[in-house]
Amino acid sequence: MIGLLLNDSFTAKASSAAYNSATAGFKNKVVTLSGISYLGSDAQNYELPTTIKNDTCSILPLNISNLPNAKISFANQTKVYDGTTNVLPKAVPDITITGLIPNFDNVQGAGKLASYDNKNVGVNKVVTIKDVTYSGNDALNYILPNSVQNSSCSITPRSITEDTNLIVTFGNQKKFYDATTNVIDSIEGTIYVPQLQISGIISGDDVKAQAVTAQYDTKNVG
Repeated sequence: MIGLLLNDSFTAKASSAAYNSATAGFKNKVVTLSGISYLGSDAQNYELPTTIKNDTCSILPLNISNLPNAKISFANQTKVYDGTTNVLPKAVPDITITGLIPNFDNVQGAGKLASYDNKNVGVNKVVTIKDVTYSGNDALNYILPNSVQNSSCSITPRSITEDTNLIVTFGNQKKFYDATTNVIDSIEGTIYVPQLQISGIISGDDVKAQAVTAQYDTKNVG
């Protein structure tokens, strides 16, 4: 108590205290103490309020990491190898937010960019959504991450049976009949394995093919 006359003293006690709302705010929240009673022989000499307000109080946003069931996630992603870290078929997956405080869970998240950790084929790959922004009536009540990861994504190999542009070939072969199915180098006259060519490879990729053996289907002229 301040502002009392010299040597006067008494105490005050409120029966309740409450913010004006449950939402976060910094130095703009109103806290009201109600049901105030005063104790002491000098209290009766003053006309005193039964409620007191302070309008520069704060409720700080809650870090989502402190909510044990809170989760910001997106579905596992998969794509066929295309030589990039781009996410397909949707460039930026939809984000799901769960486990927030009941009745204060109106929060939506959306990212601007998404990418794989690298371009290569594999499982348990990490996809990261970056520059995530949040909206909804309760978004300001939480401290939320600006990026979200999923480490259960995958990139599968391109299949030569499914991709008509991916072709492995070798040049036409010919030889004089020699009663064998051996493939013969037309210049050297020796048994050899023709060099393979690969077309349809992603630009910038380095892929080579080498066969171990080469045989005609039969030894006969045709």
